[in-house]
Amino acid sequence: MITLSAPKYFTINYIKDFLKTFEHTFDWKGKLVIDVEIDLSKVVQIDILGMLVLYKYIDYTYANYCFKKPNLYIAPYVNDAWAKYQFEELIQAYVSNKAVTERAFKEFKVKIDDKFIIAPQALLRETNYTNEYLKNEFIPKVETYYHYNQKCVDIIFNTFSEILLNFWEHAVDDTKSVILADGNKDRIEIACADTGIGIVENLNNLFGGKIPKLKLLEKALQKGITSKPNTFHMGFGLWLVSELVKANKGRLHIYSQGYYYHNDYGKVKQGTCPNWPGSVIYINIPLKDPKNLSDVLGERFSNSDIKINFA
Repeated sequence: MITLSAPKYFTINYIKDFLKTFEHTFDWKGKLVIDVEIDLSKVVQIDILGMLVLYKYIDYTYANYCFKKPNLYIAPYVNDAWAKYQFEELIQAYVSNKAVTERAFKEFKVKIDDKFIIAPQALLRETNYTNEYLKNEFIPKVETYYHYNQKCVDIIFNTFSEILLNFWEHAVDDTKSVILADGNKDRIEIACADTGIGIVENLNNLFGGKIPKLKLLEKALQKGITSKPNTFHMGFGLWLVSELVKANKGRLHIYSQGYYYHNDYGKVKQGTCPNWPGSVIYINIPLKDPKNLSDVLGERFSNSDIKINFA
């Protein structure tokens, strides 16, 4: 029996622990390995990043026939988290060996009360669902929740949309990813995990291998860097996100294909780590004294300067 145990604290600070245990299974494509158990029974805490990484791991291993009917041991806390973040139907479909349909993604709803907002969003291709959901559900409810401060709305809209556009640019072959926002009056967290081509591979191809891979994630945060030159992609996306994180003294974590970049409250670290195919992005921005792009880049800039086409 092969046992794969998730960390007790399945949160932003322990993602590398998860990858260290699970990374070798990404190489089991088409092997249908038998007698595998995924042990989530000891998990006592999971955040939105842990939830997305767990979901995409299950999606990847199912879609690539890595296991044959693996056993899944689940802690009550994890079950509660699946329900809270609205992943219950999706993950249960995989556990039951059922095809995941577009209908399951459409069960996602923006949830708001007086204490917090949870906003999951499926990133489906070849459909108007993503476009219509953002216009009619996500953006209006975010504006309502943060009505007291337009800068909060600006920050959330810009970071959410830039991460979304980064996904469309890089994860061409990934059709079942989710972007998730979770926050309150004090802070907003936004996360996305995909198993597409990945930022590192994209930029490595762009620069012809001339830049060390260790530096590519840092390079991705520079102004004007895009893996699709000579297109409408201007290379502002991750740079704008990074600038907002810096201005608000927040956190930005990126993982891609064996490399990581961390900015924790202004302290930057980067290096190698266990492999994740594709990319993982996590943002945490404090909102008590929010600074939007106009504050960061000067009055010459306004949010209307960026034209977002979600279609």
